[in-house]
Amino acid sequence: MIIACGLCLLSEERKLAKLKYWIHNVIGANEEKERFQAMFGRLKCNRQKYFKYFRMGISKFENVKEL
Repeated sequence: MIIACGLCLLSEERKLAKLKYWIHNVIGANEEKERFQAMFGRLKCNRQKYFKYFRMGISKFENVKEL
């Protein structure tokens, strides 16, 4: 009986731990978009790093983006 109650408590604690870290998809997507935009701005300032990341120059990327 004591073991069963202990297992129930552990199960409830695990559920609460999972809920504690859950983030709504919209919020998570916004945070990811903000991080990408910040990184993209920093990469545009450095042509070599931009090319290394995207494997194409800034002008070519802009042309592809407009397609």
